Amino acid sequence: MEVEGGREGKESKMSEIELLPCPVCGSPAVAGASTNPGGPTTVWVGCPLCKTRTFDAATIEDAAAAWNRRQGPAAARGPVRKPAITAAE
Repeated sequence: MEVEGGREGKESKMSEIELLPCPVCGSPAVAGASTNPGGPTTVWVGCPLCKTRTFDAATIEDAAAAWNRRQGPAAARGPVRKPAITAAE
């Protein structure tokens, strides 16, 4: 797994977590860290191609869980059954 903006020590923990491909475009996901001035460093998971990403989370486990729960567009989940159209009487 690629890590963007991560700090030393976090990379080894992040490499142990499996991330599913992007639910929108199918590209490999990346994890990154956001440094907030005067606040905690937060982590996120996202797609470098289509820029879809999770909200900032306190831990990589939370960010990865949020990412891996995401579903793609309806078309990517398979065909949708439409009711048969019948002629009006």
